[in-house]
Amino acid sequence: MNQLEKVAAQRPAKQNADNFWEPLTRVRSEFDHLLDDLWTRPMGLSLTRRMQALSGPALELKDKETEYELVAEIPGIQAEDVELKVSDGLLRLTGEKREQHEEREGDFLFSERRYGRFERVIELPQGIDHEKITAKARDGILSVHLPKSPAAIERERKIPIKG
Repeated sequence: MNQLEKVAAQRPAKQNADNFWEPLTRVRSEFDHLLDDLWTRPMGLSLTRRMQALSGPALELKDKETEYELVAEIPGIQAEDVELKVSDGLLRLTGEKREQHEEREGDFLFSERRYGRFERVIELPQGIDHEKITAKARDGILSVHLPKSPAAIERERKIPIKG
């Protein structure tokens, strides 16, 4: 009888069966934690949010004193191919990057250009004056200005800290 068989013979059968899977369970648990961190930590975004970012323009939402500014990268997309709608606290950005057909000699070895429709839905902060939202597209950048309502501006007050 070798050493492993001796150790196994000294333990009850049920305990051996439970212990057999325990290291694998621990490894799986650690792996799950690593994946959770991978998908939520680096940019503070959930997996769902990251998948949305891959399917449409990259976005930034800035909080300024009297407005929020949403900036979207839309390179190669014409302003007339983009649509913005606001309702129920959501801003919906949709558009399409049309495929450009060019006559060229030879075949592509590869192409990383993406074409097609996209949609991004952004939950807006409270206190936006929906009637005064404006947007401008220039050089592949869409800027959406979302003015804060007077009540929202007054709600926020800087509190001085005495030393």
